[in-house]
Amino acid sequence: ARVSGYVSLQFGDEVVLVAAENHDEFEADLYRALLDQQTVFAKHPAVAGGVVQDTTWERARIKIGEDSLDVATQSGEFVELDLNDIGGVETAERTVKGEKRQVLEAEHTEGSTSVQTHLSGTERQCRFIEAYLRQGEERNKANVDLDESDREVLMALYSGVSPFEIPNFLGMDTDRVENIFEELIELEVLEEVRVRREVSLKPRGRNIASEAMNDQ
Repeated sequence: ARVSGYVSLQFGDEVVLVAAENHDEFEADLYRALLDQQTVFAKHPAVAGGVVQDTTWERARIKIGEDSLDVATQSGEFVELDLNDIGGVETAERTVKGEKRQVLEAEHTEGSTSVQTHLSGTERQCRFIEAYLRQGEERNKANVDLDESDREVLMALYSGVSPFEIPNFLGMDTDRVENIFEELIELEVLEEVRVRREVSLKPRGRNIASEAMNDQ
């Protein structure tokens, strides 16, 4: 964040104000200095389409990319956590390699599927990774007022139902579904993939759908 010519950096409960001529470049360089080539534990995908996956923790190396956190796992998988695609970041204490550790749970997408990547490391690493990823979460907060039909459509998409199957799946008129798609695209909750109204959830939409499902 920026405060009267300063860059405001929040790490947990601590806030540091730093003067910099180019705020964005300074912030990116700072996170690179703090996190580039750090070794952490990663679990990916820990959750896919709302379903917990049978994946294991493995060592991974992280790097600050162009507006992203890039994760290269020991098994050779590459995961890009684009800040513009971060739907939410949660913290929890879980068992990692036989030890209780702080874990960061970052929600994003792979293709059209909502997934979670879990990361763990030292307290210092987790603090800085969380601060970096929360920049993306802040961009995509679910602060949109939607009605019940809108939420039903979002929850169906979040669960992996094809946009073309939504009318049959929800027992809803096709024209009504098309109108909902149009409204949600205008609200930047969905993005249009094809003229046929194939849509995928944006981070804000995934947040709303996730919250609605948790309220069930």
